[in-house]
Amino acid sequence: MSVKEVKIAAAQYAPKHAQPDVNLAAALDLITQASRAGAALLVLPECCLTGYRFADAAALRTVAEQRGSARLARLADAAAVAGITVVAGIAEREGPLLFDSAVVLQPHAAPAYYRKIHLWGAEREIFSAGDTPMVVPTPVGKVGLSICYDLWFPELSRALALQGADIIASPANWAGNPRMVQVLDSQGQAMGFHLARTTACVNEVAVVAADRIGQEQTTRYLGNSCIVSSAGEVLAGPAPFDETTLIVAEVELASRDDLQSHIKSRRPDVYARYRGAGE
Repeated sequence: MSVKEVKIAAAQYAPKHAQPDVNLAAALDLITQASRAGAALLVLPECCLTGYRFADAAALRTVAEQRGSARLARLADAAAVAGITVVAGIAEREGPLLFDSAVVLQPHAAPAYYRKIHLWGAEREIFSAGDTPMVVPTPVGKVGLSICYDLWFPELSRALALQGADIIASPANWAGNPRMVQVLDSQGQAMGFHLARTTACVNEVAVVAADRIGQEQTTRYLGNSCIVSSAGEVLAGPAPFDETTLIVAEVELASRDDLQSHIKSRRPDVYARYRGAGE
């Protein structure tokens, strides 16, 4: 089995609400830190340039990024100078529409944009949903994109694995689940962390989740950023729920030629008989 080793980083911090220039400076500093740590890939949290909680679309629209904006150009230039691939969660504006997006910035390539497919709660009142799973070839490997709530849908993660993703990068703003009394379990771990680990194991892809911390309005974010191997082993994290940190890990990206591969063991002929009425 051929194996490629790469060093990956995830940044956990608290973006400032509606202060994109302040948040840009923080992101640029993190790119430098990750590069100095030897990372070839850095994942930043969801909505890392704007913050997340806005009263309405009009309020977010004033600070959201358009493709090719000066701030995104500065992020791309920094990634190129550092020789690192960056996945950053952003609020994207296109005409009257807003998208919860992730942009992939890498040296010698045009930016690639993924728009969050599964919108959570009040997000539906502000953002339009994307409809295209995305795997981006990078110098690190094939990177699949999944933003926060997307990770709750195994269909998307499996689609990314079937498209050949080596890594799933997940910018996140994990917060409480209204069905759960306690948002962290007895080990201080968030549901998002458990889903990241499960996603990695069942799809045999590395998963990098960069969650934010802090509080906006009444929303408290949970941290627990992590880097998980394709075997489901936790290589870095889960980071504490209230700690600013950059986690880094060496990750092995193995080919799926193992006879015990979960992907090869699938039975789509059986699953097809039990699809729900809405599929």
